[in-house]
Amino acid sequence: MKKLLLLILLLIFLFSCTIAPLSDSGSPTDAGDAFVSTTSPEIKPDIPARNMGGREFKILTTGWWTHFPLDVIDVAPGELNGEVVNDAAYERKVRVEDQYNCKIIQIDEADPAASVTKLQNSVMANDADYDVALIRGTNFANLITNGSLLDLDDMPYVDFEKPWWNKNAYDALALGGKHFGIVGNISTNEMLATWICCFNKSIIVDFHLDNPYELVKDGIWTINRAASMAKEVSNDINGDGKMDADDSWGINYTSDTVMGMLNGCGVNIAQLDSAGVPQITIESEANITKIQRINDVLLNDTYSVDTLRKFAMAGKDGYIFGDNRCLFLFAATHIVGELRQMDVEFGLIPYPKYDSDQKDYLSTTSGIFLPILCIPVTIQDIENTGIFLEAFTYEGNKTVLPAFYENVLKGKMIRDVESIDMLDYIYSNITYDTGNLFNFGGFVGTLTSELSQGQASSIASFLASRLTVVQSAIDKMIDEIN
Repeated sequence: MKKLLLLILLLIFLFSCTIAPLSDSGSPTDAGDAFVSTTSPEIKPDIPARNMGGREFKILTTGWWTHFPLDVIDVAPGELNGEVVNDAAYERKVRVEDQYNCKIIQIDEADPAASVTKLQNSVMANDADYDVALIRGTNFANLITNGSLLDLDDMPYVDFEKPWWNKNAYDALALGGKHFGIVGNISTNEMLATWICCFNKSIIVDFHLDNPYELVKDGIWTINRAASMAKEVSNDINGDGKMDADDSWGINYTSDTVMGMLNGCGVNIAQLDSAGVPQITIESEANITKIQRINDVLLNDTYSVDTLRKFAMAGKDGYIFGDNRCLFLFAATHIVGELRQMDVEFGLIPYPKYDSDQKDYLSTTSGIFLPILCIPVTIQDIENTGIFLEAFTYEGNKTVLPAFYENVLKGKMIRDVESIDMLDYIYSNITYDTGNLFNFGGFVGTLTSELSQGQASSIASFLASRLTVVQSAIDKMIDEIN
């Protein structure tokens, strides 16, 4: 319990630029010292007191269609309801409203595409329908190309070096040296978009397999190790001579998680150069080798299955795993709340490295449903908006984030101390692939769907035939920004 309370305090500063240290073997070590020594709890926003005279701040939030676990529930809820995160968010809202004499209104839109359309229409009409928006990554780039967004570096009083903003995301989103989006603690929804691997503890014991926690700590949790363990447990339970939804599997994934596997092995679509121009990096010889190996593992239908593609099990990513018939589930954090309701003993670890020579486990987020904060270019009263945004995000870091983490740890996700350590490491080491965040030319969906469907027989030729579209999208975006 003492360790749990300490961890919650430390994670108040979860999204600082500090990276948890690694041992020489590339395994997680205690992240506590890194946070304590570099981030002081006395850090506060440098903003003035202000009576805003009842100014309304309207925040557009985007869900993920009707997928409840990804709803944004922690920005400005209307009332207390007894839920830890909701109530912390409500109290933050009231506190900031009282402090600045303002009104905070959350406007929800379940459809990510519809939210973009609404924001675009508002800008075109020069209306002040929204002051702040949380837009999913899959649609974010569309707002840049039509000039709907403000360069956030023009916002007064907002200091992206402060720990309540995610500095790694800020750097990865610096197109042409400008920032049209950022990730910060205005919401904890990013934490639900982080890739994690669940493993079935009972299967580990029954098959006398290596302890995944120890594999991670020893720096040898790799793609090949995942494949070898998966092979050992795969079994045609019903004896019908084929692997189907009633059998036992080694690996369960969906096409969305392929990008997490690639990023976890150090494969990035594009990274920014010194001028903020995205440079395509995925087609290097080393990356092609990695993609081919990952593809071979995921497409081996004797032990690995994409349940959506193979069994049309939409919305049931964790069904086989939750039924104690799968060793590894590659997913994002939002699914674990569902697993917590099932009769399965599981642990959490990061996605595997490519091989043991890779120094770090690379924690990443889903670019397609990552919520990115942006400001419409038609914003009125930019000074008060900057003050509000800094104060509101600071308060989120101070109160909503630890409430979320405590609720997740105690109420939904974690069943053991080892998983607490792993989640700490995962969250404090999040990195970003610029190509994944901006999804240039819709390439992320093309890449993950074609890989998961086995349509890319030659990785090199597959990339060569599709990256021209990516480069054209990059060129167009940079031209429009300039």
